[in-house]
Amino acid sequence: PRFILQLNTNQTFARLRQGNFIARIYSTNVNYSHSPFLAFSNLIQYDNLSRNLGWQSRARWTLRPGNDLFFVFSQGWIQDTVDRHRFSPQDSKVSAKFQYSSRF
Repeated sequence: PRFILQLNTNQTFARLRQGNFIARIYSTNVNYSHSPFLAFSNLIQYDNLSRNLGWQSRARWTLRPGNDLFFVFSQGWIQDTVDRHRFSPQDSKVSAKFQYSSRF
């Protein structure tokens, strides 16, 4: 399929000597394939304990089978403790990777 949307949640109930807590992770995957040679993937994830929101976007360009070029952008935010609707930028990253395969 050209377009895929996934919604996920994970909930963990923990009981420790130091105290009990519930950890919840919410995530969304949005993937789009323009063609067999060009695809885009996005992951958005939120963690209730650390109050971190993260987004990773990846583009994959297949030059020919086994030779791929990746571009990745990541952005993180942390939720304000007073105004739960406000997030402050935490970090940003951009990277690229080239994968080359050779057959003997």
